[in-house]
Order: sequence, then structure tokens, then C-alpha cells
Amino acid sequence: MNYYQHHIGDFNNATRHLSRLERSIYRDLLDLYYDLEKPLQLDFDKLARRIMVEDGERGAMRDVLNEFFVLQDDGYHNARADREIASFQRMAIGGKMGAAKRWAKGSDSPPIAPPLPPQAKANANHEPVTMNHEPVIGKTARGSRLPTDFQPDFQFAVDQKIGNTLEEAAKFRDYWNSQPGQKGVKLDWQAQWRNWCRNAKKNPADVARQTVPAKPGPDPMQAVFAERDRKASPIPQAIREKIATLTNMVKQ
Repeated sequence: MNYYQHHIGDFNNATRHLSRLERSIYRDLLDLYYDLEKPLQLDFDKLARRIMVEDGERGAMRDVLNEFFVLQDDGYHNARADREIASFQRMAIGGKMGAAKRWAKGSDSPPIAPPLPPQAKANANHEPVTMNHEPVIGKTARGSRLPTDFQPDFQFAVDQKIGNTLEEAAKFRDYWNSQPGQKGVKLDWQAQWRNWCRNAKKNPADVARQTVPAKPGPDPMQAVFAERDRKASPIPQAIREKIATLTNMVKQ
């Protein structure tokens, strides 16, 4: 095997009590184990020379073998390494058999196994997952500024008895278009318009304009109209007669 998985957490937990020399010897023994794909040889001296352990370090090597390997008739076994090697060899044999079967059938034959699902693109936007990462259940809705083609619900404004709905819509657009940054960002602009109409209906200034009673005394505008009538040119006699004739015809 040219490659095997080294689980850092498992290795550290299992070797935390070892010295640096013992940890180094253990790694060298594992590397040799995976490289040969078989148990370590029984000859202790040859094994020590194979991983370049000096005479003063052989005691540490013996302690590592006794703790992490099991001596059997064919050599020193490591249970985890045996499982990894067996899995690797099964995959290698399966691949060779599949290739041989494919070559025997020819290049136009169907694939040995169903195709794998499509892989994600290399530049896909993946979010990193860490130990304290919490999965996102649902994406949060994002608001927007007032669309240029926004059409308010005029019927709602009519139902709220808003006098000039077009003018109120213009006020609505001018107000929200002038708001800076996130203040002008909303999730539901129709809902915003409905609230605007409700507030406009309750606006004290609007209510005052509609409900303030007239002042006592003559209406000042009547005096203005009377002054205009006085200054206006008199109606010619022929026109007055025509008006009188038309009035009589209507009455008849």
C-alpha cells in the first residue's frame, strides 16, 4: 500500500502515554506493516534493523510491540492494520476482475457497475462544516428595496377610504426610495403598503383637514365671489333674453 489513513485523534489518544521515541518507533512499525501488507516478521533483530532502531532503543521497540501488536505464528499482528489491508486488497482484486471482464467483452460492452452519481463542480459554493457547526434547517428570507415596477393594492386603499390613492402611492414611493441602507429594505412591500394606508387613515393631520368645523359668520369665499361678480362686465341684453327664452322652454 502506498497510502493509508492516519487518524490523528485515535493515534494521539492511544499513544498519549508514550515517549517521543516510542511514538516514533510505533509510526515506523505501522508504515512498514502497511507497506508490506502483512504482519511484521518474527525475527526481532532483523525487524529492528529494518526500521533503523539502535541498540539503546530496542527496549522501547519491545514495549511498543508488546502493547500494540499480537505475536502469532506468522508474525506480529495489528488488528486495525489487518482490517485496513484486507479492505484494500478486496478493492484491488475487485478492480482487476472488473477490468479483465471489461476487456474480455470489448470496449462497446456496458459498464460493469452502474455509474456514480454526478459529482459537484469544483467551484461549487460549499459551506465548511466544523465540529461546532449547526446545520441550517431553512434559509432565511431576504428583503429587497422597493421595486421600480411596484404596483400597490389600490383597492385596499379605496376600502380604507383613502381620498387620493394615486397621490398616496406617490408619497409611499418617495418615502421608501429615500430611505438609506437597510432601512429601505423590506420583505413584503404589499404588506408595507397596507400598513401605510392604515396609518394614513389615522393620520391626525388628515383627520383635522376633514373634520374641522367651519368658522361662524359669513364664508369669506362668498365675499370674494361677490366681488368678482361686481367687477365682471354686464351680460348683453340679447344674451339675457336668450337665456330667459331657454329657461321658459325648459319649464314648459
